[in-house]
Amino acid sequence: MIGHWSRLAPWLGRRWRLRLGLVVLALIALPSIFAEWLAADAPIFASGARGTFVLPAVVEPAAYHELDRRGIAELHAGDTAIWPLIRCGPRSDCNAGASAPPTLAHPLGTDAAGRDIFARVIYGGRHALGLALAALLLAASLGVSMGALAGALGGVWDELLARPVELVQTFPAIIVVAVVQAVFPDAGGWALVLAVGAVRWAEVARHVRATVLRVQAEPYVLASRALGAGRMRILTRHVLPEALPAVVVSLMFGAMSVILLEVAVAFLGLGSDASWGGLIAQGLDGTAPRGAMAAAAFVAISVIAVYLVADSLESAVRARVATTTPEWRSG
Repeated sequence: MIGHWSRLAPWLGRRWRLRLGLVVLALIALPSIFAEWLAADAPIFASGARGTFVLPAVVEPAAYHELDRRGIAELHAGDTAIWPLIRCGPRSDCNAGASAPPTLAHPLGTDAAGRDIFARVIYGGRHALGLALAALLLAASLGVSMGALAGALGGVWDELLARPVELVQTFPAIIVVAVVQAVFPDAGGWALVLAVGAVRWAEVARHVRATVLRVQAEPYVLASRALGAGRMRILTRHVLPEALPAVVVSLMFGAMSVILLEVAVAFLGLGSDASWGGLIAQGLDGTAPRGAMAAAAFVAISVIAVYLVADSLESAVRARVATTTPEWRSG
């Protein structure tokens, strides 16, 4: 499988769009992943009478569950502590007060409830990107397994896959999310993950199934079968490595729709108000206009960056297929 991916390297290395897209995604994802280092009520490092902790609010969440920002500050009074750049979490009432203008302590100011807008934006990015990643991983696992089995086994198994795929693709994703939210109102973000995974797996399964049917007719696969290779060995050794690049491209394009779907769901009040969509919705009623603009900008930049990566990968896969030789394919 590594050999198959290494053949894409010459095309990927020459594509500035791929590098630009990956850099932009990293600049958006890294602050969201390490949000507690940038904006939080609790310190990054604390050492005192209770011991020494790194990210104590993450390590000991129960100790901070009932405390507000002032209570956490009193808990660490007298400790040797390193605090985040912004000593205010996404749900905390900051000292600056409501609708405060941007300052060094609050780069984007605060909203009408006194919450730091910058903290809400970076934590909203964690919510949006995390749900998108989880949904796509679920779609990939279901789609690859179902598509591979349908293409490899054929017959009645192929028919059993075709009908669910046709059924799933008739439902708009946002309708599926709304239905799941209505059935499981306390599911939170998992409702979106399950709904998106249930919708996106069908497209992945179609790609994998088509690749399986095509590769099974290749001479090197027929030769492997004639030499006694089993069906599972052929599937894992020859077929799935061929399908994987196309699946990755499909998932990258799907990531754009998942991010936009998560924003739309939160905007309509079906998701978390801590996400980018929730910030945009609050901006429309005048409670956080700067937060709405920042969230909209992050959504647009994220979608453009994902498109650059997906388009570059698609071009690389097409170039590889166009220049594939029998000698390469036998590897």
